Formats: sequence, structure tokens, C-alpha cells
Amino acid sequence: MTGADGLDITHYGPGALPVIRRALLDIYGEVLADRLADPFHSVTRFGERLAAHAALPGWEVVVGYDRGRAVGYVYGAPLPAGSDWWSRLSPGLSGAETAEDGTRTLALYALFVRRAWRGTGAVRRLHDELLGGRSESRVTLMVEADRPRLRELYEGWGYAHVGDQRPGPGPGGAVYATLLRARERAAASGS
Repeated sequence: MTGADGLDITHYGPGALPVIRRALLDIYGEVLADRLADPFHSVTRFGERLAAHAALPGWEVVVGYDRGRAVGYVYGAPLPAGSDWWSRLSPGLSGAETAEDGTRTLALYALFVRRAWRGTGAVRRLHDELLGGRSESRVTLMVEADRPRLRELYEGWGYAHVGDQRPGPGPGGAVYATLLRARERAAASGS
């Protein structure tokens, strides 16, 4: 479907990853070109995370195309029952707020748009397109703490900062702001 921003939007499930993987990695490499020297941000490491995410039940990616060229995407999957997503969060949330059953919370793992498409509304359209077809009651994502403008963008879309964490085991690595948005707010704002 083509929108006012000129994008053709396509939804893909995990079975399509072999077909679209190269496009997703190319966009990632372009968007994070200034961070690729960091082993965590390398295209190889991202490819590993992409494969792991795509193996999760309910994984979906929405890709925007301009004249057949992929220009951006967003993907996510429901947090599985017993997920450790919330376990390193500081300050912590209550047990009721972190209990996952595999259907409650959609985790957005990646949202990237090529530079030429920034400021066009494409990133919001991709985000809203993914959420529009989902049944989870809330959505969460992480943003590197050193990217305050990106965090402000998401907060402008109704996300609330619920704490900070370092994903993965061990004390090293970047600090991430963890954001959460109830889908009721998403529906009310037109998502």
C-alpha cells in the first residue's frame, strides 16, 4: 500500500527472512555507519540478533519501499513468557507490570530509516503500520541513553520512560532507556 509519504509498505513474517535479510542488513549498516566499529553494533552482531529475534513466535517486520528499494523497516515480537526484558531495569517495576505471558507486550527490536527518508514521516508510518495489525496490549522498546532526541521522539508518540538498563549479562555496554506505551493510548492517537 502506498501512503502520502510515497512508501509502499509490505509486512513479512519469519519465513521471509532469507528473502529480505540482505536489505535489512544494508539499511542497518547505512544508518549506523558511524557506530559499526563498536563490536556490539557491527553488522555481523546485528545479523545474529536479527536471526534470534526472527525465531521468536509472532515476529513480524514491516518494510517501506520507494520504487522497489527498501528505505526503512521496523520489527518486533511479543515478549515470551518468563522474558528477562525487565530483569535488569532500574528502578525495577512491580511483578504485575513485568509478568509476560507471550501475548501481553510487543517488543520493538529495530526501527531504521535511511537518511534521505528522515523527517518525511516514514519512520512513524512504519511504526504505526506494525502496531496497527498487532493484538498485544502494550509495546516496549529501548533507546541508547546517549540518544536523547530519539527518546524524545518516542515520548512524543506516547511512550513513557520506565527505567534504564544494560541489556545482556555483565556490567559492560551502553545504558538504554526503556520505554513503554499502552496500546489504548496508541489507538487514541491514531495508531
